[in-house]
Amino acid sequence: MKFWTGYGSEHSANLVMLGKFKTAEDATGFLSELEKLERLIQEDDSGDDVYREFPRKILDEMFNGRIRFCNDFAPKDLEDFRNDLRRYQRADDQSVVEFKSDVTGWAGLIKMLVNAGASVEVFDESNSKE
Repeated sequence: MKFWTGYGSEHSANLVMLGKFKTAEDATGFLSELEKLERLIQEDDSGDDVYREFPRKILDEMFNGRIRFCNDFAPKDLEDFRNDLRRYQRADDQSVVEFKSDVTGWAGLIKMLVNAGASVEVFDESNSKE
């Protein structure tokens, strides 16, 4: 008789990202821009599950200054905004925006936060509890 030992994973995480801004107004302005981008991506009817190029409507909005903080995006970064992403401004400090998700595709969001002037911290919430 042989016994095999195996290890598995559910391929999800319990991630938290903090975007720390200088002021509460900066954080609120960032969230407004993020909502514009997410709305455009949800309305996109190009049929692309994986963005190999920018859909014309999104490209026009992002790079003609109507949505700020997206100046160095690649098409693949748009996919990150299709993930389930819970966010809110912290009650104890309105200059901090907290994001929570169980997926790790956050490159686009990190770029957007950095371009907006935020400092960014990412950690696995399940590992930070003692």
